[in-house]
Amino acid sequence: MMLELLRRNIVLKLFALLLAFLIWANVAGRGQQIRNLAIPLDVTPPTDMLVLEFEPQDVRIRVRGFEAQMERLVPERLYARIDLAAIDTPGEHRLVVTPQDVYNVPRGIIVEEVLNNEVIVRLERRVERTLRVQPEIKGEPAEGFRVEGVTVDPLVVAIRGPESVVAPLVDLRTRPVDIAGEAEDVRAAVKVAPPPGAKLIDFPQGDVVRVTVRIVEEPREASWEVEITPPAAGHVTLRPAKVTVTVSAPPSRLAEVRDTLTVRLPEDAVSSRPKSVPVTADLGTLDEALRARVEVIRIEPATVRVSPAR
Repeated sequence: MMLELLRRNIVLKLFALLLAFLIWANVAGRGQQIRNLAIPLDVTPPTDMLVLEFEPQDVRIRVRGFEAQMERLVPERLYARIDLAAIDTPGEHRLVVTPQDVYNVPRGIIVEEVLNNEVIVRLERRVERTLRVQPEIKGEPAEGFRVEGVTVDPLVVAIRGPESVVAPLVDLRTRPVDIAGEAEDVRAAVKVAPPPGAKLIDFPQGDVVRVTVRIVEEPREASWEVEITPPAAGHVTLRPAKVTVTVSAPPSRLAEVRDTLTVRLPEDAVSSRPKSVPVTADLGTLDEALRARVEVIRIEPATVRVSPAR
């Protein structure tokens, strides 16, 4: 019975079904939109490689969706990404961006096509080296002063980047340390400068070093008469009793050097008969740092006549 009812007017029923489908398709298709968008492209490099460059930076896509869905679309959230993990050789590679490589597409919107789907990527191996740091100094100290030495801590720094940039490096230089007009030691924490024009460079253990610039006064010569210190034992006559001593020392410390310096006879200077003996300058009471910067240039005369006293 039921089967007879279904078979009755079968042609009319099929026509009605087709008409309903066409009406549904017409209504469903009504209100759909197609838009072309430009979105950024992100490239994920393989392990131990760097992406030096790739073109294009953006890709154009065609999307389709109902009007209500398109109104909720935020183009700025869309992006394309290709992962190069499977590539194991450096150099230039040509790749294809597919609709499946587009991310953050809202539900109900379809990415129909990537219009400019070919991407050229240039890869290079990433290497790491440890290099000595050379401090860069800028300017001159105050008048009458000079740089005595420069130290840097740590002495070496690790650098990482493209093989073509890192491999030829001999050393690394710091950002300039300005010592213009300084009259005392300069200590500064400065960054290590990447090679000029280099990109994709980083410092895995950090890029800050401590630079110390030792600044001292330019030494100046000065001369004065010094009375010879007589021997502790025995009475003698000295001719001459004074000598002229010429020293090189920091100007601001000359008075201290003059007050401290003594001229002495050797231990065996005293004897029963007259003789000529050399004299020496003694800086023994100066502090060690100053003593290192004082030079006795000459003593005139260099020898004196020592005679037993009568």
